[in-house]
Amino acid sequence: MISLHRIEAAVPSLCGLGVLIVAVSAFILSYTNLTAQAIESGIPPLLAPLWALNLDAFLIIGTLFILRTSLRGESTKAGWCVVILFTIISSVFNVIHAPPDIVGRFAHLIPPIALCVSLEFAMLILKSELNRQGETVAKEVAKLPLEQPRPAAKMAKDVAKPEPTAITANHLATVTTYLANHPAATASEVAKATGLSRSTARYHMAKLPQPVNQEAG
Repeated sequence: MISLHRIEAAVPSLCGLGVLIVAVSAFILSYTNLTAQAIESGIPPLLAPLWALNLDAFLIIGTLFILRTSLRGESTKAGWCVVILFTIISSVFNVIHAPPDIVGRFAHLIPPIALCVSLEFAMLILKSELNRQGETVAKEVAKLPLEQPRPAAKMAKDVAKPEPTAITANHLATVTTYLANHPAATASEVAKATGLSRSTARYHMAKLPQPVNQEAG
């Protein structure tokens, strides 16, 4: 037995497939009528398909623009104006190309309208799926454990604690300054004057370009 959850999950895909079939069929019918009308209007046969494409392609462009602006929370007026305007233009030229009887005119009027409606349905389906995926991601993120805040005392200690590189540079500068004024000082004298350990003083004295007499012990 098929579960309701699986049926519900399949509905958007089936609707999308149906809308795609209608949209493609309507586009081909309208495009064919517009191409024939362009040739009848004196446009060269090689260029007539481009004229027809200019009309019906704007329906797709307008629909995509509406979807984009709607998802961003922006105004969709410009997109709707494009869709409505070019639907009317396409419908008019489809009707002009139709036979003079009322049935023929209605038959040629259906493709551009069906194309417009199918594109709007496709937009709504796509927008619904994007919103549903966004809600799913938001729920998953909400389930993630929050990072525990670090104690203020530890943060202050970490901030106040200098980097090892900075410490080494400061010690070297201190030793260099003292030796500049006391070039004959030993490691013990440098350590005593600067507050550093004798091993640290000796380490930095060894880095200096000029040889320094160090206390042996």
